Amino acid sequence: LVVNLTVPATKPVRVTLRGGGRSGGNLRFYDEDSDNPGYALTSDAGSTSVARWIPAGDTILTLAAGALRDRVNNGQSVVQTITVSLDSDDAIYGRERNFIGSFAVTVLDVDESLIAVNKFLATTDPVTSDAAALTAKAKENAATFVFTAALTSLPFSAVRLEVKGDVDAFASISVDGADGGNRTVEPADWASAATYEFRVADDAVLSGDRNYSVWFVARSDDANYDGRRSATMTCQVIEDDVAFATVSGKALTVGAGVDGPTFSDGYWITLSAPPTANVVVSLDCADTNVFYTKRLLFTPDNWDRKYVAVNASLADPDVLEGRTARLTHYVESADAFFDDLAVSDVEIAVEFSVDSVPPPKLELVRFLDGGNGLDVLFDSPTNMIDGEWDIDCATLFEYAAQQFGADGTCAWTNSSALRVTFGAGAQIVPFDYVAATTLNSAHLKGGLLKNDLDGATLTSAAQYAEAQKPLDPILPAISITAPESVGKCDGVVLDARGATGGGSRALTYNWGVLTSWDAETDADMASVAALEAKLQQADAAGAVTLDLGFDDLLEGRAYDFLIAATNF
Repeated sequence: LVVNLTVPATKPVRVTLRGGGRSGGNLRFYDEDSDNPGYALTSDAGSTSVARWIPAGDTILTLAAGALRDRVNNGQSVVQTITVSLDSDDAIYGRERNFIGSFAVTVLDVDESLIAVNKFLATTDPVTSDAAALTAKAKENAATFVFTAALTSLPFSAVRLEVKGDVDAFASISVDGADGGNRTVEPADWASAATYEFRVADDAVLSGDRNYSVWFVARSDDANYDGRRSATMTCQVIEDDVAFATVSGKALTVGAGVDGPTFSDGYWITLSAPPTANVVVSLDCADTNVFYTKRLLFTPDNWDRKYVAVNASLADPDVLEGRTARLTHYVESADAFFDDLAVSDVEIAVEFSVDSVPPPKLELVRFLDGGNGLDVLFDSPTNMIDGEWDIDCATLFEYAAQQFGADGTCAWTNSSALRVTFGAGAQIVPFDYVAATTLNSAHLKGGLLKNDLDGATLTSAAQYAEAQKPLDPILPAISITAPESVGKCDGVVLDARGATGGGSRALTYNWGVLTSWDAETDADMASVAALEAKLQQADAAGAVTLDLGFDDLLEGRAYDFLIAATNF
């Protein structure tokens, strides 16, 4: 708006402008940006009336006028009336001359009825175009894809958001923690972002990476929303299944006597996933007096675990003493995932002994569903060392304090099964067949366990078993404690310590914030950016509580805080 005096004044002239008309309170006046003529100064919050001075000798005052978005897509133009009045000690422009005039400004409706979607905790702007797409990536094991969705304008009627696309590919879909993919948005809640979780089941099949696409379609009596489609949300599942073969017992003991083998031992070989072609495992041993299964065949239709039986005779009937041998494995298959697969060697102790059965072996170590311990299984009943149900973990296992925590506990559930409960600081994690370390397995000490038969003399050899992931892992449950409102001069503390599911270990947290209002000034935008930076600092520090000062939040504005928790 340019106010142009036809005659320069000898005294300063006060110019007052006021807005009026329909929704007149929405019209605001702003100072012009001197560095960008023709545009409003973004640091100016604006006002519904304004008074400015034209210096003596000047004739022109430039201001900007604009209307705030009402977020109502009614397609109607709004006529605003602007009243201009002048006052000055210069008699030409004095109040008594009654320099008052008015003119009309037409404000066009620019609001659109769209569905805004974004990746959970994303720092990018939400996507509203149905031609655009969002892509989220997650590993297949317990993969969960999380998006937020909100409307961009106030609807005149309830809007039902229906999930379309590869819906059947997901094991479950939930909205704000409740099962079910479709959601009805009431007009009063149009600006509230809902959190959608799309979970993919781990299929244990070597199928490679795959993409699933979903989107929202609106159904409503509001013609602006009915049939509206959101951007496509692509969930990229990263294949994390690895072709491998586990060996249930890596240290065998077989008996040999003057008349030949006295007792045998054996172990299971298990494939991690069904092959697409036959898998042949060939076995070999340099000791010709060790007898074993020579060949195992796994087929796509029958890939259940296979048993390898082993026994031996004395290498020299005149030498009544034990020895050791080693079994090796070679894998061939037309399935590229399994061909030439590395399989653990098996150590064999050939014993000249009065025992009639081998000592127990580690058969399986598996994480509890809650992640807070292990179930350790042996292939046969043990003597439990001293017969007591509770046992010091360090007595049985190497690295016990490091892997199970300094105050971890071990207790027999029966003579062939042990329950490990982690203490604080436990470090063992499920076995990684790509980058395995000693922290991925439980290591049994040798020379301790015997079978439960009277007179047994042989003890289990030192051995290890890979810690398998839980059968049905429990996801973390998140809870944020915070007030729903706070005084403009007060701070606020967001507390997520009520979250569970860490398996006796600290959860990793990521914080985020959503706003449903427009930043009107540079100060508003700087405040939001500073808040996001503070959340990123909290993530880097692993903060489970978030302290916000009174100057971190803008007066009169609503914020939705988000948090994601990840266990080990």
